[in-house]
Amino acid sequence: MGVATSLVVQKRHPKTVATIRCAIGPGTDYQWVAAPTAIELGAPEPGVRLTAAIDSSCVLAFRPRRDSVRLWSLNHGRRVDIPLRGAPQPLPRWARGVGELVEELSSHRRPRVGLEAVVLRENASPGFASGPALELGLALALCRAAEWEQERDDLAQIVHAARRAAGFDCRIEEVQTALAAEEGAALRLSESSAPTPASLPEETAFILAVCGDRRVSGGGHTGVRRADPPADAEERDGSLSTLGKLLLAAGAEDSGGVADGPLSVLADDLLWAGAAGVRTGEFGRRERVLAVCSVDSAPRVAAHALSRFHDAGGFEGRASVYLPAGGATFLAP
Repeated sequence: MGVATSLVVQKRHPKTVATIRCAIGPGTDYQWVAAPTAIELGAPEPGVRLTAAIDSSCVLAFRPRRDSVRLWSLNHGRRVDIPLRGAPQPLPRWARGVGELVEELSSHRRPRVGLEAVVLRENASPGFASGPALELGLALALCRAAEWEQERDDLAQIVHAARRAAGFDCRIEEVQTALAAEEGAALRLSESSAPTPASLPEETAFILAVCGDRRVSGGGHTGVRRADPPADAEERDGSLSTLGKLLLAAGAEDSGGVADGPLSVLADDLLWAGAAGVRTGEFGRRERVLAVCSVDSAPRVAAHALSRFHDAGGFEGRASVYLPAGGATFLAP
């Protein structure tokens, strides 16, 4: 059974759906789909990568049209119109993957059915790219509009090829995770077997933190870093400890055992504030720190870490909290 009919229809994203409804006005002929952002957690064993989807999703309202793919991005405040026939048109950077997706689907003999769509990415933090979420959501919408079936693996390859043709860094694991992740679970990816879910502790939350582009005037006045963690920092020996150790091991592998610079300082500050584990790496086209902690403690951990990062080092930093999410799905708002 192809993904156009096999994905579970769920009721999710009520605020995002309401925002899109305000933009498109009255009408009941729209269908809905959402695709999440994927992150890599680490390698629990040789040849296996552990990934997860997070609740920064691209939500689309769409309906078929005859001769083009017309897309309105509420985040960018812009519209593009991509013809199904004829020479491709110049597109802004955010829509280049969409143009390549239309071409890639055509090369796989998808029926020439167009689409009118409105997209809004929820929980978007500045500078944090959504990876293949937009192209994956549109691929599912285009398959549904044309009543054209594709297996999950084939659709993942199509989206991956479109992203690469558009000049974006994209790993097939990102697309597989955004497509196949299950609610409350990470995904084990291996070249020798099909993706399988791996349960996450119920209280799991992720923090993605980034250094600012400049030092902050007036910051760094103390010149010292307190050794004792804040009074409300949590113990690290709970159910999140295994996941935390995985992130720490992945971070050590990525850095070759050498940690230096403001980003590593921010990672240390998140550990000091109570995160169960951290790793640095490229998330959303920029070097960031990924931390794991409990849902209840995440806002406190982020606030304490950023405060210390500013007071002792004079750096600005930003952090966003995300929850694990299921894979791409059609919605019934």
